[in-house]
Amino acid sequence: MHIPTLNQSIQFIVGLIVSGLTGFHIFRKIPEFAEVFKSFGGNLPAATQLTMQWYPVALLLPALVIAAWFLYPKIHRRGTAALITAIAASAGSLLFIVFIMYLPIIALRQ
Repeated sequence: MHIPTLNQSIQFIVGLIVSGLTGFHIFRKIPEFAEVFKSFGGNLPAATQLTMQWYPVALLLPALVIAAWFLYPKIHRRGTAALITAIAASAGSLLFIVFIMYLPIIALRQ
């Protein structure tokens, strides 16, 4: 059995914190955007509607970090894999959410 080093453990924990905070932030902010969008009165783009229905899935971001930790084949690099997964998933999710949430505003301009 491989015992993780302190560095690996810290990377894993930081990855869990980053992905958890990102998921929680998305989970809290999407309902606020939903209220604003309802006040527009128009039809929302399909991508925005779908995101507003499925936003609780963002709470599963830490599960990706855990999967990276356990499934990465090189045991001595699992901490790094977990941290990179957290950063990539968090950055990608935030960029996606920002884009999707601005689609109705962009659609109003046209």
